[in-house]
Amino acid sequence: MCSSDLAEPLEACDALTNAAAMPGKIALIQRGSCTFVSKVLNAQTAGAVAAIIYNHSPGMVTMGGDNADVTIPALFLTIEDGTALNEAVTADPSTLVNIHCNAETNFPPNP
Repeated sequence: MCSSDLAEPLEACDALTNAAAMPGKIALIQRGSCTFVSKVLNAQTAGAVAAIIYNHSPGMVTMGGDNADVTIPALFLTIEDGTALNEAVTADPSTLVNIHCNAETNFPPNP
């Protein structure tokens, strides 16, 4: 399990201004005006071990993009689930998040 931190800026279209707080954490990012690859690369550059991107409007989309520089897992949530996670992390920054694919965790635990 890892703690999660909100990306600042939340859309993560630019370098994260809270990069010093991101190493070893899962970046929570809102969908917006740049590519999914840009968002994930900005989180990865800041030291995040994974990225959770949530929609900014109702519905789901398929995240896309192809860049061999992306080495961390990323997943997409609905606006409802993403907003709930955002509120939980905002209320309690020590909230732990775990991403699973089948029975395996996709990133190392937070030290």
